[in-house]
Amino acid sequence: MIVLQVVVIMLLTSRKSANCQSVVNHNNESVNLSTQNDWRCARLLNHCLIVTTVNYRVPGKEFAINFDCNVHPVKNAHSDKVFRKVTSYRMDGRNAYSDTGFGLEYLSFPDKITTLVLHGYCVRMQRAVPLYRDFHNLELLELINCSVNHINGDVFQDLPKLQKLVLNSSTFGVMTHDVFHKLIQLKEMFIENCTGIQFTASDLVNIQLIAVRNSTVYQISSIFDYLPSTLKTINFVNVLTHEIPNITLRSSDEEQSAVEDVAVVQSLLSCVIVKSLPRLISLNLSRNSLSENSIVLHNLPSLVTLVLSHNGFNQVSVALFASGSSLNVLDLSHNQISYIHPKAFSSSPLLRMVNLSYNLLLSMENFSPLPRLERIEIDKNPWDCLWLTKCRVINPSLFEIFRYSKRYDVLSVWGLPCRLEDTKEISTSLPFDRSEETIADSVSAYPQGKIFTKGRKESIVQPLSTATNSLKILITISVGVLVSNVIILLYNRYRKILHVPFYRYLTKTNSIGDAGTEKSTSFWYEVPVGGDPNAMPLNNIYEEICDSDTRRDLYDALNFHRAQEQ
Repeated sequence: MIVLQVVVIMLLTSRKSANCQSVVNHNNESVNLSTQNDWRCARLLNHCLIVTTVNYRVPGKEFAINFDCNVHPVKNAHSDKVFRKVTSYRMDGRNAYSDTGFGLEYLSFPDKITTLVLHGYCVRMQRAVPLYRDFHNLELLELINCSVNHINGDVFQDLPKLQKLVLNSSTFGVMTHDVFHKLIQLKEMFIENCTGIQFTASDLVNIQLIAVRNSTVYQISSIFDYLPSTLKTINFVNVLTHEIPNITLRSSDEEQSAVEDVAVVQSLLSCVIVKSLPRLISLNLSRNSLSENSIVLHNLPSLVTLVLSHNGFNQVSVALFASGSSLNVLDLSHNQISYIHPKAFSSSPLLRMVNLSYNLLLSMENFSPLPRLERIEIDKNPWDCLWLTKCRVINPSLFEIFRYSKRYDVLSVWGLPCRLEDTKEISTSLPFDRSEETIADSVSAYPQGKIFTKGRKESIVQPLSTATNSLKILITISVGVLVSNVIILLYNRYRKILHVPFYRYLTKTNSIGDAGTEKSTSFWYEVPVGGDPNAMPLNNIYEEICDSDTRRDLYDALNFHRAQEQ
C-alpha cells in the first residue's frame, strides 16, 4: 500500500512538472521584442536644460548647477578644482531631450563618481550605445521617472563595480533579456512601478537581492530560468506578465544555492515548481491562482514557513507537503478547502501552527494532530455541529488546539460557530449511536449546541467583579482633581502676569522734595493725580521726574556740629 502511494505521488509530481514546463517553453517562443517606432517625448527641442545637484545626499555640501544641452561641455581649471572631489550627482532631465543619452558628458571626473541618480529623462535611442563610459567606480545607479525606448547589455558594459541598481516609475520600450549580464558585481536590484522589464537572474553572478513591485515584465518565467548561487532573497509583489504566469525556482548548483526567502505574491501564478533549494526558509505564494494540482514542492529540507493563502485550493492531499520535514508554520487561509486528508501533515513532524480559516470545512474526519501541533486556526468555516460535538468528546486533543473567534448569536459548541441547519437534529438526537453507553453518558455531561437570540448577547463566562469598576471611578476622580488644580494654577499665573504694578506720583506739599509714591496693583493703569507737569508716561507706567538742578541737602545734627568744631 505504501509503495502504491509513493508511485501515485511520483506520477502526480511528474505530470505537474511536465505541464509547467510546457507552458514555460510556450512562453519562451512567444516573446515579442520588436522596437517601438512610435516612441514620443513631449519636449521642446530648442530648450534643453539639465538641473544637476552636486554632492547629492551629502549633508551640508549639496549645491545645484545647470547644464545647457545646446552648449558643448566646457572644462577649465576652475571647474576641475570644484568637481575634483565630487562623488555623487542627481541630474534632472525633465527639460532635456536627447536621441543618444542622458548628458553624462557634462560631468567632470566620471571615474570618481560613486552615486548617480537620473530623473525625468525621455531618451529615444536610434541604437543602443554605451551610456556610462569611464564610470569605473560607480556603485549606485538610479533611474526615476525615465522613458527609454531601447536598452540592452551594451548600455551597462562599463560599470564593473556597480552594486545597487534602482529602477523606479520608468518605462522601457524594448529591454533585452541580457541587459544586465555585464553587471558582474551587482548585489541588489530594486524595480518598482515600471513597465517593459525583461532580464534573466542567472546572468547576475553576484546578485543577493531581487525585488520587483507593482511592475510589468515580459516573461516572469524567463527571469527565474536558473537562480544564481549567491541569490538569497526574491521579493515579487503584484508583478504582471504578458504571458501565462508560471515559474520554476531551482538552482543551477543544488549544493551551493543560497536562497533563503522567496515571496511571489499577487502575480496571478497558475503553476509553480520549487525544488532543490536546501537553504530555503520562507516561501510565500499567496494571492495567486494556484491549486493542489499546480504546485510542486520538492527537496526543501530547511523550509520553515509556507504561505499559500488567497489561492484556489480545494483539498489538502498527502503529496502536497511531502518535502516539508522542517515545516513549522503553514497558512492555507482564504481558499476553498473542503477536505483535508487525515495524514496530510504526517511528513511535517515539526509543524506547530496551521491556518485553515476562511475555507469550506465541515469536518476533519479521522484527523489526528501531530505531537508538536499547538494551534489550528479554524474560524469562518461552515462547521458541522454534529461533528464538532463528537470531536469535543472523542478527540479532545484536536478540539483543544482549535482557535476561533467566539460568537454567541448562532448555533455553537463551546463558542465555536456551526451551521444553523443542524439545530433540529441536535435538539432531537445525539450525534452518534446511543448504544454506546459510556460515550452517551460522557456526552450528556456536557451542554449541546445552543441557540442564542440576536440582540442582547449572553456570555458563558463568569461576570467580572465590581472591583474593577470601583478602581475606574477612583482613577477618574483623581485625574479630575489633578486637572482642575492644574487649571487653577495656570489661571493664577496668568493673573500674576497681567498684574503689573506701577507707581503713582502723590503730592503731599508744594515741595518736590516731599513727594511720595504709592504702589498700585490694579488690573487697569491709573492716570497721575493733579496733572503734575513733572510726571510723564513711560510704557503705561508713570514715573516721577525730578529737576536735575534741584537738590536737597540732608543734615544730621551730630555730624553737623562735629564738622563745625573741626
